[in-house]
Amino acid sequence: MSTMTATDPKATVLPLLEGSSWPGAAEALAQVNALPVPGIKTEAWKYTRVGKLFNQPYAAPNADTNVALPARLPFNVTRVVFVNGHFRADLSDDMKADKGIVIDSLKHHLSHMAR
Repeated sequence: MSTMTATDPKATVLPLLEGSSWPGAAEALAQVNALPVPGIKTEAWKYTRVGKLFNQPYAAPNADTNVALPARLPFNVTRVVFVNGHFRADLSDDMKADKGIVIDSLKHHLSHMAR
């Protein structure tokens, strides 16, 4: 990882992702390190102030929200429901038979990696 100062927005996020076991994580981190955080000197982002996104630490929203689900689709699908970024197993289809599907939070994954 490149050297970053405390004022670098990436410094608040990238240390959380280093050493991830997710497929493609190393390549993704290399790409993030190679690109600057967009600002007023990046023409496509000239009027968008993304720096404010890094002023506070990331906090997951509350998942305790009542949700009215739309009707089922007329064809065979697996329903996976997220409310405010939290997986809701009680509103989703049972996926035990679907091999290869893993649903987990980034917070849980990162805290698991730190152990």
